[in-house]
Amino acid sequence: SGIDLAYIHRYPVKIQFDNLPKDSKGSGDYLGFALGKDNDELVHIVIDYQYWSSMNDLQKTQLLYHELSHDILNAKHVSDETHLMHPDSEFKNIQMLIVAMTQIFKQFNESF
Repeated sequence: SGIDLAYIHRYPVKIQFDNLPKDSKGSGDYLGFALGKDNDELVHIVIDYQYWSSMNDLQKTQLLYHELSHDILNAKHVSDETHLMHPDSEFKNIQMLIVAMTQIFKQFNESF
């Protein structure tokens, strides 16, 4: 996609699994979050362990790309449900996820 992310190699990428806050009904308020959002010297995401253990490989990949897009690209949530950065987007196959990631990279590249 023509994006230089070489600066990331200067910092450790930390992916942490933890029990994240739940709402009063016991469902997860957070599936994951990016602690390094808006801080280019920190790449650190936290994933809810219980949710992660119930996910298939495609869902896990999507969640990682979503949170890393917050963290590394400083991407924000969007209202378009077909976009990777929508909080509830869900892709049916890896090809759809690849298209969504290409879209994220294109938007990131255009913002610079």
